[in-house]
Amino acid sequence: DAHGYVLVQRLGDLALFAEAPPDASGIYKVLKAMEDEGLVTATWEMGESGPAKRKYTLTGDGRACLARWARTLEDYRRQVDGLLQLLNEHP
Repeated sequence: DAHGYVLVQRLGDLALFAEAPPDASGIYKVLKAMEDEGLVTATWEMGESGPAKRKYTLTGDGRACLARWARTLEDYRRQVDGLLQLLNEHP
């Protein structure tokens, strides 16, 4: 569970975004699309001060989607590793 702002910060901490920070508005659009698809739920939280914040929670379907995506990325990595090995063996 996390607020959108925290998710943007966490993504920005990844090496993937070392050159440029992630686009916050793009992340919020993706979160909305994920909510529409039932991959996350969003609830409003009222704080002591300041505006209400949306808290996002990954659903069971969202966890399953994330696991499928991780397997797909692992398959891609194995394929790329195989190509790199072939290229290194035959320069």
